Amino acid sequence: PSYNISDFATGVCFASAGTGYDNSTADVLGVIPLWKEVEYYKEYQKKLAAYLGHRKAANVIRESLYLVSIGTNDFLENYYTLTDRRSQYSIGQ
Repeated sequence: PSYNISDFATGVCFASAGTGYDNSTADVLGVIPLWKEVEYYKEYQKKLAAYLGHRKAANVIRESLYLVSIGTNDFLENYYTLTDRRSQYSIGQ
């Protein structure tokens, strides 16, 4: 709460360690689901444009490094923890 857009004008991370493509994975681990991370990113873009102006904000967004590493917890935590997932999907699926 003590931070504002000026603190994040050059970049920010929206990651929630442990999340996955499947919303159930976030529920199992008690973390922020992927869809919410995407909503935070969209909100950030709007706030950044309001703070820097559309042109500068677009440059920050365009020149940013994007790294996505996701899916492992869907398999390890969700598939093996939730028995209903094993009955719905095979390992190959």
